[in-house]
Amino acid sequence: MPADLSSASAALEKRLAEGRADAALYGELALLRLRQGRKAEAARQVSRALALSPRDAVSLAIAGKVAAARGKHEMAVRFYEDAYRWEPAGLGERAREGRLTSSSALARFHLEAGRTGDALALVRRAAGWLDPASPKLASALADLADDVASQALRQGARDIALSAWDIAREIADDDLLLARVAGRLAALKGDHVTAERELAHWADRSSARWASVASFYEQLSETERALEAWRRATVAKDAASSTWTALARAALAAGHPVEAAQAHIESLAELKTPRERADRLITAAQRLRDQGHDSAAATLVAAAHAATPDYWPAARARIVQLASEDVHDKMATLLTSYIARTPDPEAGLRNVSELLVSLGLVDEAVRFMEHALAQDNVTIPTQGRFSGSSLHVPPAALWQLRGTPHPRHR
Repeated sequence: MPADLSSASAALEKRLAEGRADAALYGELALLRLRQGRKAEAARQVSRALALSPRDAVSLAIAGKVAAARGKHEMAVRFYEDAYRWEPAGLGERAREGRLTSSSALARFHLEAGRTGDALALVRRAAGWLDPASPKLASALADLADDVASQALRQGARDIALSAWDIAREIADDDLLLARVAGRLAALKGDHVTAERELAHWADRSSARWASVASFYEQLSETERALEAWRRATVAKDAASSTWTALARAALAAGHPVEAAQAHIESLAELKTPRERADRLITAAQRLRDQGHDSAAATLVAAAHAATPDYWPAARARIVQLASEDVHDKMATLLTSYIARTPDPEAGLRNVSELLVSLGLVDEAVRFMEHALAQDNVTIPTQGRFSGSSLHVPPAALWQLRGTPHPRHR
């Protein structure tokens, strides 16, 4: 225990031992125990103070402070209200602040429990206690009212949201906070010109703030306005990759799948491994394809293949896409390029032929193998017996694909 607390404790206990106990002494002792972290003992001492003088405003204010420290905010509010009732003129600044902060804490508790109506009632009452000389408390309460409104909106309680934002607008002392609150309130009332002006003033060049604006518009189901806000969030200097992901989602929701694909490509730019990017792009492409956005999916597959042309999963996805589009000339060029780039041509040929057969393109598989094997720049060691252009007869596997026996086995 610090020396000053220790000496103060000894002095108060000496006065108690001398039989000079009164409400003020017990109140002092309660505050001391609170500073020492002995909250339960502080509560006992303040109870003794109130037993001696139940209408003493100072003792009631101390009881409120002790209750707030113990997390009993509803009890704290009652104590502060009683203190103000019995001595409104003499109640000190700290006690007034205590009543306000305890009410705010209780409102926050109701808010976290999902009781936005109860939270709003406490915010409204606390707003009536504000002192113009305490702008910091006003700003904190305006933030709380803003949070109440936001949660109410998520719950679909627009009337509560409107009331909370009205309170926030009346008590906000900061220009930026006022712009944010005024913008959201205007949007909720359908005045989008005012809303866009105020929210743009608040967000300025901050990606995080534009993301907040976008999320707000999403709550209102304003998909195009949300999309525009996400676009502005991505061009800010502090934009994170997650912002591009959000833009991709918003673009898809607004019916712009190609923009969604481009945004998804940007969201993966920070990944260091090209193959990891390719895998993520291919997965995203599959999701888009499942949702019926074939052109957007094709954009992602093309990006994955362009970044990793010798990576089989990317080449495979591109081949499947081209096959679905019946673009066999591009497919043949891609396959030849893949074989030329892959470090293991034999495995590459096997991958290609198996994929073509799985797609039902048996003749194409045979023709491609015959063509690839005839190229001087392709070397295919086949169990040490054949290599590159010296292999003029397709291997037995290809003859089996055609459904005819190998010439050697006829």
